[in-house]
Order: sequence, then C-alpha cells, then structure tokens
Amino acid sequence: MDRRAIGVVYTSLLLCLAGPFVHAADEVSNPLFDKLRIEGVSVSTETKAALPAPLLADGLDAAGQGEVLQKVVGNRFTVKEFAGKVGTAPHVYHLRKISVAGTDALRAYSVDVSFIAHGSLDRVADKSFLEDLHKKHKDRKLHILTKEELEKRKLRAESSKQREERYSHGVFLVLDRVELHAALHTIVTRQPDSLLAASRIDPRFAKDRDFPNEWRKISHDEEGQRHLGPAQPYAGAGGYLKITRLHEPKGALFIEYHLIYAEPKGWFSGTEALTAKLPAIIQSEVRTFRQELNKVKK
Repeated sequence: MDRRAIGVVYTSLLLCLAGPFVHAADEVSNPLFDKLRIEGVSVSTETKAALPAPLLADGLDAAGQGEVLQKVVGNRFTVKEFAGKVGTAPHVYHLRKISVAGTDALRAYSVDVSFIAHGSLDRVADKSFLEDLHKKHKDRKLHILTKEELEKRKLRAESSKQREERYSHGVFLVLDRVELHAALHTIVTRQPDSLLAASRIDPRFAKDRDFPNEWRKISHDEEGQRHLGPAQPYAGAGGYLKITRLHEPKGALFIEYHLIYAEPKGWFSGTEALTAKLPAIIQSEVRTFRQELNKVKK
C-alpha cells in the first residue's frame, strides 16, 4: 500500500525535532502553534480552518491522563489494548471534510491521529532516530534552508535550548500521481514531559524561484516515460505533532497528530482517491514509527 501521501507536513515535523533540547524549567511558547490554533490554516483565499486543541494537556497526573485516554478510545477498545507494546496495537483516526467557500476547485480535510508507542521521549528527538525514520521514505526530498538562503528572503530562524525553528522545502509524491513542492515553516518546543512541533506551508514562498509552493500533475506516455504538467499554486496545509510522556504504563508515549490540508480536485480528476487510501497509509506510518523506536531502544 502506498504510504506517500500523509507525510508532507509530518516528515518536516519529525526531522525538525532533532535539536539540542534540554528539559525546560518554564513554559515555552510556540507562536506558530498558537497561530494555527487561533487563526487557522488557510485552505483557500476565503476559508481558514482552526486546528483542534491537544487531546492530552501537559501537567496531568496519572488519573487525569487515564481519563483522557478513556475518552480517546471510547468503546472501540480498552485503554490497555490501546497502550499495548505490540506493533499492531490499535490507533485512533478521524477524517473530516471541511467546507470551502469561494471555490469548487478544491476540497479540504482535517485528519487527527493518536496512538501510543513505547520508548524514551529524549530518544524520539534524537537525530539518529529521525534520520532512520526519514530513510524509510525514498519518495521524499527535504532541504533545510541555510542561513544565507533565509537572509536572502529577509527571514531568520530563531532557536534556543527549548525551541527549534526551521524553514525547509520538500518535494513529495502523492500516490505517484502528483508532485508537490512545499516550503514549510516549523517551530518545535520542548517541555519536561512533552514535545510540540507545529508546521505550515509558508505563503511567503508562494512564487519563490528556488523553493516554490506548487504542484504538478504526473502523467506517463505510451513508452512509460514520466511527464509533469504545468505548475499550479498550492498553499493549504498545516498541522502539529505532540508527543507526551505517560505516567502509566511506564515508558509509554502518547502521540497525537493533527493536520488540515487542501486537496485540489485536479489531483485525482475529482475523485477521492487519497482519502480512500488514508486509513491504510496511517496504519503503516504508525507501525513504522513503533518499529523504529523499538530499534533505538535495543
């Protein structure tokens, strides 16, 4: 099953977690997360959609976390099953269509995924873990913009011991039918028991010569040669990843991923090809994350 669609923002979030974090003594703000929560993600010129609040807040005791987990699983399965150490432990997934005003040329969706993995929060942010995870996706190319490239665009990435800010540009294949180019702005913050990474496609790169936000339709001729259609603008995606250490069971991490994205109807000729594949894609991503975390623990 093709796993290439869900990682546009997700890949950038994971890679940008690899920073020199230390345990934060005080609350560290994440302005990009606040912006996405309050102002929302621009899915069209007339429509913005706000991301939901994290399911699991920081500072809860074991009982408080347990209550949240029970709400997350509902009557689907038990919290014990949800927190199982096996790679096939269940995950929770929600897909919601967002109403888009002012155009009938695209759809927009909200995707929410949560699951539990077992391992160290510090190791999740380790560069070697993230690089190994990235190597699993041969279809993605990600470039972290240099200081010189940012200065040329009058931008600056401000980082500290508890906060990592980066600008990156990725090229992604979507179901082998669309080539997507996206410049992403990401801010990752660290709390004593959690990591929070927020990212969005940065509209300031809309017409950038080197790092544009655009998509091209992929076609193949009778000889199987690959061809790209004309470039079309793309700007509608943003989300965040939050990883929280659980009190119980020991060594468990609650991982939640919230994404809003626009899907031009031109991608798949008006069909919902991507949404039909998302459940299997997400299941594969969850299992890969768990497998790589288990390898790190050995």
